[in-house]
Amino acid sequence: RAAAGAARPGGTAPAAEPPTVGPPSTADGSTAGGTAVILAGGPFGPTTRVFFGEITKDSNRKLLVLTGQEQIILGAFLIFIVWIGVYPNTFLSISENSVQMVLTRLATGS
Repeated sequence: RAAAGAARPGGTAPAAEPPTVGPPSTADGSTAGGTAVILAGGPFGPTTRVFFGEITKDSNRKLLVLTGQEQIILGAFLIFIVWIGVYPNTFLSISENSVQMVLTRLATGS
């Protein structure tokens, strides 16, 4: 029997083992969350021009898409959304006892 990793007769290499996949890490969540935030902000200008056309009145050029207060509120929501995505147990642990009680009742049929 040939050793692991040795070439088979005929010169072909053995098939590689498929990679094992574990649970996603915090770094994966941070990368995904950051990418979503960056991509979400980018297309607003082009999308607006496609749906509404170019700005033709000079008075409309001064209008802001979001005011400062709206940007602060949106930023707070984005922080909250990313936090839930990266550390969901912070919020899920609050209802853990209730969920266990319901599951126990369902399992016992009472």
